Amino acid sequence: NLCNNLLCEKTVIILKKYYKLHDYIVEVCCRILVSLGSQYSNRFGKLGICELVLNSLDIYIMKEPVVEWICKAIGILAENKDNVMILCINHAPETIVKTLLLHIQNDSSI
Repeated sequence: NLCNNLLCEKTVIILKKYYKLHDYIVEVCCRILVSLGSQYSNRFGKLGICELVLNSLDIYIMKEPVVEWICKAIGILAENKDNVMILCINHAPETIVKTLLLHIQNDSSI
């Protein structure tokens, strides 16, 4: 679908531009990714979203609502084998484990 492909592109452009500045931008972009689902995970991956999402997780590691949506987005991205390679190269498993341990120690609901 042309409209959804355009939405993927615009989402990645916005995330690239603002992910370091606003946690709510990260959350909204992850919500868009999750709502489009695994059907568009390859498209998102080719646009470079895997690295952006992981970088966002490092930045907003203590922002529980954002972390929840980032983890959901990573789950969608990981349904594509090319994205799994990118996620692993960028240390996604270690970053996710570190995040979960931090939230467990802080009695978080994640």
